[in-house]
Amino acid sequence: MANNETPRRRPRKQQKGWQRVLFHWRLPMIIVLVLMVLSGVLVHTVSSKIHANEKAKQSEQDKIKAEMITYEEAVVDALQAEQDEIHDLVCLVKEDGRVTYDEENDRVQLVFWTDQAAEEFKKDDQLTLEEYTWAYADLELASWGAANKDVLKNSKDARIRQMLGLPENAKGSTFVLVSVTPERVLRAAYQPDAQLKKMSLAFEETVDQDFISWFNGQVTANYFENPHPWTRLGYTYDWGKTGDDHYGVTEFVIPAGTKVTVKDTFTNDEMITRLRKGKLQ
Repeated sequence: MANNETPRRRPRKQQKGWQRVLFHWRLPMIIVLVLMVLSGVLVHTVSSKIHANEKAKQSEQDKIKAEMITYEEAVVDALQAEQDEIHDLVCLVKEDGRVTYDEENDRVQLVFWTDQAAEEFKKDDQLTLEEYTWAYADLELASWGAANKDVLKNSKDARIRQMLGLPENAKGSTFVLVSVTPERVLRAAYQPDAQLKKMSLAFEETVDQDFISWFNGQVTANYFENPHPWTRLGYTYDWGKTGDDHYGVTEFVIPAGTKVTVKDTFTNDEMITRLRKGKLQ
């Protein structure tokens, strides 16, 4: 006998509250779980790359440190002047673009570093130097500063001491920018004429005997009494550079009794700021 009754639909199970919530949020939860997994992978990848970069950076720093020489090694190296250590020096002539040249008054601008307070130097005052003063071309210093701005940001005046061939404990608090007659300025080198490019490893017969006496006194002072890596070739020995080339900047000496005019003064921090900008004025 046929059963004509309409089949009954199985009653839907009643879902509990937590089941409804779980069902409603299951897709977002799956998405969140996937994102968590992906973010974990991403964090691991980024972390690995950062670690690798830091390791490479540290390795590079260790390499640079290993290649750097000590101050004592610099002094020993500077004792022997060689032909391949002769460099293109700044000349105190108007054609050289590495020093400010005042054609109207026939004067150049040089910088020297002193432990005297800045207040002792007044702008536009004329001074008579009481002793031989080591000095450097203003524009070449500025160019060096721009090229080393990142290092100067961290090492500050310690890097300047290295570049000038000075020991770590050298005292200096004020940079003085002066103008001076170029004919009065000398190179602290075998060839003392600051307006000539040529350099040699021995004195020519025309060199003044008074200068030779001063020079020989500097040999004794710089190598035996108060060691400095003096090149005797007209430039500073930069013992903060790696490699074989330790050219810092061209160095000059202004003889005692020379009149100079003060153009500006800078504290160490002020000088570093200007050097990093590549401009002293």
